Amino acid sequence: MSNIGETPPVVPTVHDVAAGKILGDIRALMQTVRGFGFTSASHRRRINPSAAVSSDFLLSVALALDSSEALRKVSDVTPEQIRDIVSFCNAYGPVGEDMALTANGVTQSVREQRANVGSVALRVYRVARNFHTRAERDVLVPHIANMKRALGRGRKKGVKPEPETAVRKEGGASA
Repeated sequence: MSNIGETPPVVPTVHDVAAGKILGDIRALMQTVRGFGFTSASHRRRINPSAAVSSDFLLSVALALDSSEALRKVSDVTPEQIRDIVSFCNAYGPVGEDMALTANGVTQSVREQRANVGSVALRVYRVARNFHTRAERDVLVPHIANMKRALGRGRKKGVKPEPETAVRKEGGASA
């Protein structure tokens, strides 16, 4: 026996399960990327100048470190570390770019599906509003009202235009 007002359990659809698997796979893959995570906007602004240096510059620094024992001793980095990070950036940079393109493609697919079904639903709404037989109209009135409310279009009730004050009238009239 169920209680009145109790919401039924949500049963995942086949789409929920498929999308959940994709998200899980992506998250698992991202954990394999060294240093994966999100940074604050202020941190990104702070590191931008250093992150913008070219691979050529970094490899030139690595060569300088290779050729100077004194420079290696005072540096906090080895030439191997620099080359490894350049290699990492060259390998994973395109992955990030491709994932961004892929994410945009998924977003566009979702919008396209929404647009297709939205177009059909708007046509059904128009047809439902234009039924002229009394029996059909009586059956559809509560549904049409619900669709109108859910659509959220049209003028909102209780919104009154702001009345002009005497100050505005006087200020606007003097030229």
